[in-house]
Amino acid sequence: MEKTKQGTGHRIRPATLNDLDELLALYAHARAFMARSGNPTQWGTSRPTPEQVREGVVRCVSFVCEENGRIAAAFEFSDGPDPTYLVIREGAWVNESAPYRVIHKLASYGNGAGRFCLDW
Repeated sequence: MEKTKQGTGHRIRPATLNDLDELLALYAHARAFMARSGNPTQWGTSRPTPEQVREGVVRCVSFVCEENGRIAAAFEFSDGPDPTYLVIREGAWVNESAPYRVIHKLASYGNGAGRFCLDW
């Protein structure tokens, strides 16, 4: 599950409970950036909650992207069906019977880490 890319200094690995404080700091940083950039409502002032972040780690769907040994990004990645798409109308998954994967809670400090996560 781990991936590195030669020359970028980036590495993807599963998140652990030891990462929780750093993950919460990253998500706080992302919320502040989103608010400054005109998107103050998507995550509001409290999402993802500490409980949601911890749950993603425990369910083994939370990953971190390290850059030279430090967390530069985080995201959740899992196979569908996704519970979120089962209850929303606009943006619902168009074909629940076809296999798919989802990314949620992607946040980064920059420097290409988000792109590295999506490429992974």
